[in-house]
Amino acid sequence: MKIKLLLSALVFHSHNIKLLHWNVEGLHFDIVHKTLDEYYKMLQDYTDEVAEIGSILGVKPVSLTQAVEILKNDERQYVIVDPEKSYNSKEAYVAVCDIFSNLVDLYDNVCQDENISADIINKLQEQQYSIRKEWQYKTAKRLKF
Repeated sequence: MKIKLLLSALVFHSHNIKLLHWNVEGLHFDIVHKTLDEYYKMLQDYTDEVAEIGSILGVKPVSLTQAVEILKNDERQYVIVDPEKSYNSKEAYVAVCDIFSNLVDLYDNVCQDENISADIINKLQEQQYSIRKEWQYKTAKRLKF
């Protein structure tokens, strides 16, 4: 089910954002570190909501390990942040843009599912809009130095 793929991506990308948050360095550390923490919290909230929607639809929550296995079967490319690497603000910006782009695409995919009610689609579109807004407008101002 498409909602399970979205949930898996949210779990996976939340983990990636947290790794970036822990491993960012450089001149603009404070701003980037705080911004990444905000993005992590946002994705955690969305993960929780999508997990609750999944429960309504009969989809069980997933662990990070399960999410990785599920995403291996998707044609999109998913790259895990290297926990051993330090990231400067530009590298963090590129990674966040990739993450948000992937999520916007997945939300589009789920919202085309004819088996999901209009109420659920509206909630998912609200989340997608917030992610798109961060990706296309705010992230460049907050992280691109």
